[in-house]
Amino acid sequence: MSTSPQQLADLQAVQQQTTELYNAGHIDTYFEFLHEDVIYNIAGEPEPVIGKTAVRAWYDAFLAQFEAVHWSSHPHPVIVGTTGILSGPFVFTGKAVAQPEVILRGQHTVIFAHLDGRWVKVSEHASLTPIATA
Repeated sequence: MSTSPQQLADLQAVQQQTTELYNAGHIDTYFEFLHEDVIYNIAGEPEPVIGKTAVRAWYDAFLAQFEAVHWSSHPHPVIVGTTGILSGPFVFTGKAVAQPEVILRGQHTVIFAHLDGRWVKVSEHASLTPIATA
């Protein structure tokens, strides 16, 4: 079965919408797109963060460090059956109170499942890209 252009557009639209919600600070609405058993593999964390409740606790603690954040990514989409995969580079920018701006660059892969007529995030993996030093 081939993937239609509309399926790809729908998947990309959900990814764009979740990014916009995150950047606008609408974390409650962002979490409506996460599966209850979502798994996050986050750069710098020793273990995966598993389950919507645990991921939310991680996000709350992480975002509390910053007065402003911005996530930018341009992932390439692929759909296999009812699984949507988006992978590509990202840039995270965060401004902590009385601290210099933090910029993190890396690669991430997001996996969505098409359940009950909508795309739901079931997994995300983010790895930092090493920065060359002179």
